[in-house]
Amino acid sequence: MRLMIRAEDSQISGALSAIGSDEVVHRMCLELLLSDAAVSAEQIMAMLNDELDLKRKYGAILAKKFENRFPECARELVSSPDPDIYYLAKQR
Repeated sequence: MRLMIRAEDSQISGALSAIGSDEVVHRMCLELLLSDAAVSAEQIMAMLNDELDLKRKYGAILAKKFENRFPECARELVSSPDPDIYYLAKQR
């Protein structure tokens, strides 16, 4: 997850072109990582609270990547019961 936060747009674009069209969740989340101007705090919070584990992890990636713009989303990570997300929250 930490690597995704630091990934360059070209790397994310490469991942998008490599995954199949049936990978809807991955595709949607990778597109959000590429279109940072279109990302909102509400979208990130919804992802952090999603029932699907994969969306919660992508939500954590987005929260950490845009920590300066949406500090309220990044603060949510420390209360996550998911140990991966909690660990990510503690990273600098």
